[in-house]
Amino acid sequence: MLVEERFRVVGELVDATVGGDLRLRQAPAGAAQLFGRVAVVGGELRAYGQQLELREGSMSFAGDPENPQLDLRAERHFPSEALRVGFTVGGSLREPRLDLYSEPQLPREAQLSWLVRGRPPDAGASMDGTALALSVGASALNQTSLVRSLNRLPLLSNVALGTETGSNGTAAT
Repeated sequence: MLVEERFRVVGELVDATVGGDLRLRQAPAGAAQLFGRVAVVGGELRAYGQQLELREGSMSFAGDPENPQLDLRAERHFPSEALRVGFTVGGSLREPRLDLYSEPQLPREAQLSWLVRGRPPDAGASMDGTALALSVGASALNQTSLVRSLNRLPLLSNVALGTETGSNGTAAT
């Protein structure tokens, strides 16, 4: 089956236009198999609590329709800083491999800060592994139905989780 480059995939985390060529095969009383490649033509992806541009990507199928090989690239662009920061996803859907990148190259701590918070790490504050984990975890949790449900309750608005770094370390807030 030919998937024209106008086919749009819309979900809670993705809004993308894709195209490609897929072949479905199923033997009598056998499991369905899917072969081929679908390329991302453009779109957006929600990750780390941010809207990221899908720059390029594809999913390749070699039999198992539930475990395609991934090759995706999503990023945020900060024109005032002449900076692009994002991540690539490789591997399979069951065992994805995620790598951060930036143009120009930045330390991993700075890449994650720009990606999640949209700004550089706080001046003079070192973001250790715990702080990074709390920051990413808070960002991910802010996108869950739990936080959305809390924001719908009377007398509550703008419920969000975050991190705060002080002289005693980093804490979830």
